[in-house]
Amino acid sequence: MAGFSSKWGDLVCMRRAIVDNATKSVYTGTAKEGKTMLNEYEHQLNKYRNRFFDLRLGEIGLAGPPGFYLMKIAMLGPVRMNVVVDETPFHKSHATRAVMRLSQSGLIEKSVDSEDQRGFVLCMTPEGEKAAAFVARTLSEWDELVNSALNETERAALAEITEKMFRRVKHYFEEEIQR
Repeated sequence: MAGFSSKWGDLVCMRRAIVDNATKSVYTGTAKEGKTMLNEYEHQLNKYRNRFFDLRLGEIGLAGPPGFYLMKIAMLGPVRMNVVVDETPFHKSHATRAVMRLSQSGLIEKSVDSEDQRGFVLCMTPEGEKAAAFVARTLSEWDELVNSALNETERAALAEITEKMFRRVKHYFEEEIQR
């Protein structure tokens, strides 16, 4: 599970992978035309990614945020609920619903935090471990599918671009917090 966070980040940013080879032609027009075309590729790739995960993870009832939260808990666990919320891109209400669903499905156990009675600690169950392994395999399948469109040089360039975008966005939000 150690590579999960980078894989999930790659999944989020890999929507740009298909565009990589087309970038030169996309940006030969006006900036507006290029942006529109790029956004269309991103939109379509996101659609396919969501469809891929819904089909695969829907088989075990983990399509959407629950699969993501299960992997986070598997990677961090046992973990406090507030840490999971802080580590994920979704709203707290999504976390609450997803964790409740995972708990009701018997994939995680939710217990009162002994250090802070207001919070909860989340732990994987044996069934949850099996489900998390399935989710991890599904993530790998998506990575392989998307990465197969790129050669080694393109993958390295995409990783560099993704890191650059991440650092810029992170810096932006750090500045916003300080204001």
